[in-house]
Amino acid sequence: MADPILAKLYKAQGLACLKTNPNEATVYFQQAQALYSKIGVKRYLNQLTRVTRTKTVKASLQAYQLSARAAAQLMGVSTPTLIRRAKRHPELLPHLALTMGTRTVYRFSPVDIKHYLQQQMISKQNKDLTK
Repeated sequence: MADPILAKLYKAQGLACLKTNPNEATVYFQQAQALYSKIGVKRYLNQLTRVTRTKTVKASLQAYQLSARAAAQLMGVSTPTLIRRAKRHPELLPHLALTMGTRTVYRFSPVDIKHYLQQQMISKQNKDLTK
């Protein structure tokens, strides 16, 4: 059932708290959209989800702070070896590959590199014990 008056009220409440409390604004906009689909809140909802996605991408980029060269030095291997291992085993060596023109830049998380090294040490110890 379309209720444009109540939908306008929810839209106004959403606009009032758009800058201060985006999560609450999203709820108000969704309620307005549910009450009356032609209320004009889709752009605000898209804007709010776009901002959330951008913040998530920035946070994930900050987690991958090691370059491929630095990660390779930390592991004690060459950079091509590290990239080859990362491509073969993305679940063991998660990485971020950024294509810039004809080049691809690889970024790694220090936590993931340390975890990978620990796994490799454990697997080497297990192989030595079985011999």
